[in-house]
Order: sequence, then structure tokens, then C-alpha cells
Amino acid sequence: YLGRGGRRVGFGDVIQCLRAFDLLPAIFFLKSRVDCDRAVFSCYPSEKPYELKERLRREVNSFLQRFPHLERNRQIRPLLSCMVGSHHAGQLPYWKVLIEELMNKGYLDAIFSTSTVAAGVNFPARTVVLVQSDRFTGREFADLTATELQQMTGRAGRRGKDNIGFAVILPGLHQDPQLIHRLRGSPPE
Repeated sequence: YLGRGGRRVGFGDVIQCLRAFDLLPAIFFLKSRVDCDRAVFSCYPSEKPYELKERLRREVNSFLQRFPHLERNRQIRPLLSCMVGSHHAGQLPYWKVLIEELMNKGYLDAIFSTSTVAAGVNFPARTVVLVQSDRFTGREFADLTATELQQMTGRAGRRGKDNIGFAVILPGLHQDPQLIHRLRGSPPE
């Protein structure tokens, strides 16, 4: 994702921008499980109050006591310091449960997920961020459909908290703004 002057903009920069405009928490929809896992390591430590970070640490430690096999998960450090998580079908089930619980309790600024979460888990997010207008089908990349776009953008806005939700379309090599515009007004398939 390129910013002004062609400089590469990372997810940490995007999260800081969303924070400045009070658009967190956010769900970032990425193309692959690997991208989701890498994204958590590109974020900056959160500037949230110490007390909130301590509550998060206690919550995570309590969970890990019940499920000690997760203690060595590589993503614990960014989870605690950056307050972000990765969630996709390739992760251990109880890791996904932890991320779901933390997001539902308002501890996380962002999660990085594949589009499959759009149809399933309840993640209360104010904003969704789309980084591409296609998705991997298991064999090839195909343009998003109107239904898929509606499922993803429909995740924006927390029930009982937000009057509206926001969808942010990040520019990039795999983003087709005309397709997004066309799908936005199309009926579901």
C-alpha cells in the first residue's frame, strides 16, 4: 500500500490513522492466512492506558491457564503490546476463541482476517478495511461478488454503539475501485 511519494504504508500506519479519526476497532480483510499472520507483526505498540493493557494481560493470562498449549503462540507479543490479533481457519480453535473473546470485550484495536470471517463470527467493529477487490478461491483469484462485498462491509458498525459503520478501501495493486463502486449498488447474487 503506497502513500504519498510512493512510500510503503504499513498496517500500523493505517491503524494510527483510523485511531486519529476514532474509527477503531477495525477488521482488516486480507487475501491469505499468511498475510493475516504477518500483519500483526507490522503494527506498533498501542498507546492505550496502562490500566487497560494490564486488564488485557490478566485476561490473556487467565485464558492461557485454562489452555496452556497456547502459551508459545508467536502472536502473543503483538496481541499484548499492539492490541491486534489474527483470526483465520488455519489457527488452533482455542486461539480463535481467545481472539473472539478479546474483540467482543473491546480489548483489540484490530483483527486481521480472511473474508471467511465475514459470514460467521461476531466481531464488533466500527470499521472494516478492504485491501483488495478479489479473493482466493482455493485455486485462483476471482473478483469479489456483490454478496461477498456486502457481507464484509456489513460487519462495520457495532450494534448498540455506532449509528453507522465505516468501510475503508485501501489503494493497492489488487484493488479495483470501479468494481467496488459497481458492486456497492448491486443486489446480492
